[in-house]
Amino acid sequence: MRTELETVQYGFPVGFRRQDHEGYPWAKLAQALQGLVAIAVREPQIEQYAVVAPRLAKQAAAFGVGARIVDLGTRRNRLECIAQRVADDRVIVDEQKMTDRTGQTLDCMDHVVLRYGVYAVVPSKVRRMNDGWRFCIAPMMDFTDRFCRFFHRRLSARARLYTEMVTTGALIHGPRDRLLAFDESEHPVALQLGGSEPHDLARCAAMGEAVGYDEINLNCGCPSERVQRGAFGACLMAEPSLVADCVKAMVDRVSIPVTVKHRIGLDQIEDYGFVRDFVGTVAAAGCKVFIVHARNAWLKGLSPRENREIPPLRYAVVRQIKRDFPDLTVVLNGGLRDHATALAELASLDGVMLGRAACDSPWLLSTVDSLYYRETDPLSDRIEAAESMIDFAVRAVEEGVPARAVLRHLLGLFNGLSGARQWRRTLSDAQLLDRHGAALLGLALAPMRAGLEQGLVPTRSDQLQSADV
Repeated sequence: MRTELETVQYGFPVGFRRQDHEGYPWAKLAQALQGLVAIAVREPQIEQYAVVAPRLAKQAAAFGVGARIVDLGTRRNRLECIAQRVADDRVIVDEQKMTDRTGQTLDCMDHVVLRYGVYAVVPSKVRRMNDGWRFCIAPMMDFTDRFCRFFHRRLSARARLYTEMVTTGALIHGPRDRLLAFDESEHPVALQLGGSEPHDLARCAAMGEAVGYDEINLNCGCPSERVQRGAFGACLMAEPSLVADCVKAMVDRVSIPVTVKHRIGLDQIEDYGFVRDFVGTVAAAGCKVFIVHARNAWLKGLSPRENREIPPLRYAVVRQIKRDFPDLTVVLNGGLRDHATALAELASLDGVMLGRAACDSPWLLSTVDSLYYRETDPLSDRIEAAESMIDFAVRAVEEGVPARAVLRHLLGLFNGLSGARQWRRTLSDAQLLDRHGAALLGLALAPMRAGLEQGLVPTRSDQLQSADV
């Protein structure tokens, strides 16, 4: 705690005289930061605002929270706070009380008032920000595009979403707007970057923050030869000092969390010290969240797909990382295909990340909110999930997007049920896609609706009754 207090005391009031803050309850502030969800500035006309507010957000990130700065303009009686756009959509604070979006008063700590009109808002009933990584959907090349993420958000309001890896070169020299595009409903959503040049990564991280991403994730786990030729991905694990420089450059540039996704080793290196030292070095540069794929990356002789299957899973290594670095948020990735296994791992880890299982059988995501966050699941059955995509698919096709780009993410929705094969055939039929476009989704749904009426497509209550978790 002593280190944390010193960090707060000397890190926050940059630009102010030390004596202005003598007697301030720094211990209370340090405790409050553990649940911080937002930072707001009540009087942005104050000269020091430009210095203090960004520093506040950055300091909050150092405590593992993702604070956002909200310019209140002329709103003097209410602070409108964005809590990384998770869970409770909005928290409104006034001089006396705090209310949630339904208008119900929350039982909360007093909001901490920093001098010169800067507020740190600390509601105890809003979930701690490290809950933001409790359940994540992995970044997957050629799959987790904006159409996939939009569909996944229909299935779960709480799962943390990740983009496909976007290289720094593509962002700097390519179609930036298209590469960074996402729907506002996707929050919380992270931008995964691929690169190894600190300045370029910092520049691209700032682009991501500017358009509204909630997190910047650095890829240190992809083993593909194409990525290796670019000198980034998994091969970066061999250069922890370089990764630390990359992380520090991004942390210094943005106020949102900068995280790292990596493997537990390279090739035949199975010494725990290798990954321990990697995590320690990168954490010292300011990274507080590590998403760990519990396999080695074999850089020679295996395809990316084989690298997801052949190197043995070693979950014990990830648990040891958490024991050795208890103040870090550690998320387990690799081989998780059901909720029972994932929930069991949460007994010793901060979060889990599912990848191919979520894409192969997307309905798996429909119970995430209730199982992991004790909240109501958004959909009642798979028919409703498909119907929720119709308008989105129509709009996308009207904008020139091929219907297949959207509908391919729904292919596994009915896996394991009667009619699933015909569903997949219909949605992937090139002639039908050309002829009907987005309307093909409605046509494919007709026989599935009939199956629901006949009891062949299970409802939410059927699923919960048969759940094994």
